[in-house]
Amino acid sequence: MSKLNWIQAKSEYMTDSTMSYVKLAQKYGVAVSTIADKAGSERWAVEKERTLAKIEQNAIDKTIEKASESIAEVNLRHINTARLLQKEGIVAITQRNVKPIYARDAKDYIVEGINLERKALNMDSKENTTNVNIQNNMMTMVDFMKAMHQRQLQREAFTS
Repeated sequence: MSKLNWIQAKSEYMTDSTMSYVKLAQKYGVAVSTIADKAGSERWAVEKERTLAKIEQNAIDKTIEKASESIAEVNLRHINTARLLQKEGIVAITQRNVKPIYARDAKDYIVEGINLERKALNMDSKENTTNVNIQNNMMTMVDFMKAMHQRQLQREAFTS
């Protein structure tokens, strides 16, 4: 029988979620009761449970933090895009010599930008939570941009 290093045995028990008193006893060639007595008197099981719970909670907290950062980044990007649409619509109306068909496009940019911004900021939600999933807004915006592009192609074809 090898001499038992209690510090090492405890460390193995604490850091390996699958380690048991039986496995430690087998590894070190001692009776399970020897491990159980020492571990019981020092409350290894309670300490292990607390340690593993802390590790699990830390992992959950980090996952939530990363997800929150990601959602915040997406929301900020959507808000900035919505504001850009508004700005471009306003510029088209106020600074360019727009014809009625172009004015409608400018108005659509502004309205769509406002709608997207309000969704991204969760301004119209009754719950008004900050953790907003607005991925559908991106699809709405992509569809809107495609429609605007189609209008432009139609105008170019019409004027050519």
